[in-house]
Amino acid sequence: MNAFYTSALTTAGVSFDLWDLNANPNLPVKYMEAFKNIFWFTGTSFPAPIQPYEGSLTTYLNNGGHLFMSGQDLLDQAAGTTPFVHNYLHVTWDGSENQNDRLSNSVTSVAGNPVTNGIGTVPLDLAVLGGPGLAFMDQITPNGGALAAFMDDGSSTKPAVGTGPQPDALTFSGTYKVVFLAFAFEEYGTAASGGPAHRADLVPWPDFRPRLQPRLRSTVTKSRRASLSSRTTSWWPRAWRRLSITSPT
Repeated sequence: MNAFYTSALTTAGVSFDLWDLNANPNLPVKYMEAFKNIFWFTGTSFPAPIQPYEGSLTTYLNNGGHLFMSGQDLLDQAAGTTPFVHNYLHVTWDGSENQNDRLSNSVTSVAGNPVTNGIGTVPLDLAVLGGPGLAFMDQITPNGGALAAFMDDGSSTKPAVGTGPQPDALTFSGTYKVVFLAFAFEEYGTAASGGPAHRADLVPWPDFRPRLQPRLRSTVTKSRRASLSSRTTSWWPRAWRRLSITSPT
């Protein structure tokens, strides 16, 4: 799975190093604070892959950090009911099965969202993580000023939630910034739809800067890694240091 993230950073022209949390799970908060942007990918890690780090993430965001977080099953059961998830990821989650494991074959951007506006519908490559039977993406309820960023295809919405497409990603911009995908980043875009380019377009997100090239295209295994990057372009007037993290088998 690591190749999906390193390829996206490389395609976007971002230099980076890797931190493997499988090999070294002790990620010092002072080290995190050296990076303006953190990309955290949990893949299929389960259960509660970010709980050991929620205190450090809280400190990081309180100091003005930018967080991009993605992963299916990240919220499953009580993992989505923690103060960090509610107050910093800005997700309201009741711990039930109402929004949990809601299969979707595509995501559609939300008009007016400052980050995803104009992207359109992007197919999800469910085969990447084992096919529809292992697709455990979630629906979410944004709170605290967060904005829905993508909607799912609505095919698995439960009556207790409503009808039709529901949010499965959000953005938040305040003293810190958050992009949260309740589906796996590595599934975003198929080979036929230009998946590598789609994923590379997401790399600038935590800065809420323009995407590189806006595009309109209509056995549970669990994992954790990290990549560090810095970049200076005409859009980024100074070096924006990045840390991206995915979660252990």
